[in-house]
Amino acid sequence: MEATIGRDRAVTSWSLQQLSKDQVIELCISLALGFGSFLLHFLPVHERPIPYQLLESGEYVLNLSINEQFDGDTVSNTWLFLLGLILPGLLQLFLVTKCTRFGTLDGIHRTVCSYAVAHALNDLATESMKVFCGYLRPSFYQLCEPDENYEYCLGADADDARKSFPSGHASTSFCGLTLLALFIHQQFGLRSIRKVEQTVIFAGEGSRIARCQTAYSKPPLFYRAISILSLLPIALALFVAASRVHDNKHFPADVTAGSVLGASVAIYVNALWFDNTFDYTFTLDESSSYTRVGSIEG
Repeated sequence: MEATIGRDRAVTSWSLQQLSKDQVIELCISLALGFGSFLLHFLPVHERPIPYQLLESGEYVLNLSINEQFDGDTVSNTWLFLLGLILPGLLQLFLVTKCTRFGTLDGIHRTVCSYAVAHALNDLATESMKVFCGYLRPSFYQLCEPDENYEYCLGADADDARKSFPSGHASTSFCGLTLLALFIHQQFGLRSIRKVEQTVIFAGEGSRIARCQTAYSKPPLFYRAISILSLLPIALALFVAASRVHDNKHFPADVTAGSVLGASVAIYVNALWFDNTFDYTFTLDESSSYTRVGSIEG
């Protein structure tokens, strides 16, 4: 008698019809989350009073920390969309077809759902905090274009000037690129190939035989190199995040919060569809002896 527990395609017993229903449900949830995050962009942002100090001489003194010059984005919104969502998503779709652990359709389904849900959750969290906090950007005065009494903003980007915390560029880039980095490390790096096989046989009362074996199909150095190379997407995300401080669009705390948020969402969502920590195979023979074969990928 043999029983297998895991998420490997070889042990999946779902019918095609049942799998299609699951896909529809997951995609509907993804679309609902994405629609909810889209609506948040139309909510009014919390308006903090424009900081200034009026001297007895009638002169206005400004807060220098939010009077920086903004000369354009190093990474535009278009490039952010490409680097944070499109490129890592397409690359993972290509790589998942090379991964023998998943079937092609199953891997594509997991990839599409993970990226859709991760970016929807990330955008929901990021945008809700932006509109709730209304934190002023380092270049607030330039974007706000306050009136002569410093009571109202006249600039077209007045709302955007109040969305400094957290950084959307940082959260979006870390969300998408962390998903890609985790996938490469788990499915092609050291974690995906290194296997520890343990067999414990009980032949009877007072008798025990144990054997442990570690095997590699290629030298461990090869897999370590792949795992190290999987950090390249993280390096790109760091560049995108750092560019926001360089451009005077965010404070360092904004970028830090956005980076942690995006990476945390990616780690959580990756575990929903691609975590391979708990894959085991148990084999029971027909006699009184008990054999356990555990395949632990790590």
